Amino acid sequence: MKKKNNLTGISDDSDHENDFESIGITDNFMFSSVFEKNKELCKRLLESILGFVLDVLNYAEREKTISADNKSKGVRLDIIARATGRVYNIEMQNSKVDDIPRRIRYYQSLLDIEMLHVGDTYSDLKDAYVIFICRFDQFGRGKYVYRYSTNDEEDGYPFGDGAKKIVVNASGDHGEITQELREFIDYINDPGTIEELSQSNWVRQVDERVKFNRHSAEWRKDYMSFEVILQDKFKEGKAEGKAEGIDMARKVYQHYYAGEDVRKIASDLGYSEDEVKRILELK
Repeated sequence: MKKKNNLTGISDDSDHENDFESIGITDNFMFSSVFEKNKELCKRLLESILGFVLDVLNYAEREKTISADNKSKGVRLDIIARATGRVYNIEMQNSKVDDIPRRIRYYQSLLDIEMLHVGDTYSDLKDAYVIFICRFDQFGRGKYVYRYSTNDEEDGYPFGDGAKKIVVNASGDHGEITQELREFIDYINDPGTIEELSQSNWVRQVDERVKFNRHSAEWRKDYMSFEVILQDKFKEGKAEGKAEGIDMARKVYQHYYAGEDVRKIASDLGYSEDEVKRILELK
């Protein structure tokens, strides 16, 4: 008889090994784990997308919750990385939703709030890049990468606010990109392509970290606590749709299993206490 894990409801037997073997870099939890633990890999990912070399990547943090205040909607960002004069938010997006441009707008505004402290001037704001890596073509034009900034509507002259939006399209088929990004996109679409890369290639190193996590007891425990449990939770989602509802539930469970109470979770994430209780089935 298979023994059930009380936390996840998943069978604790050798068959579950196959579940972990299927988790790849496109999984949000895996993605944030890999690039937070290795700043050099995070730096290489950014350089492949940006097309220029970063002098130093000072900091990388995963799963960071940001909210303007207790009444505002909080978001949990996959990766925040800081370099001299710039801050980067990198997100892995698997499900196509219509609100990505406005979501990027909101993420960027929260990054600004996070950066600017009491006593700072607006000129202290660093250039902010919000980067979404999508497994689908958000804008339907087939480009590998869509890059946006704020410009004059009449003559295209730059506004100079330092805000950049980049959407990587893993299903693209044209446009100039770096060889490194091409290799990473190939890896997203087919992990087997790493066999064609040299041992020193950074994408192969990403894959090695993915495989390490899959077999790490600590990582598996975290993953089961924060991700797999959601398969049976919050099926209908919020009014925004099932994908948004599952994302909301994931954030709640991450805080709950870290030992935070309902009031603290609601405050951190910008949800009502009733919403949090409903997700946790405490009510």
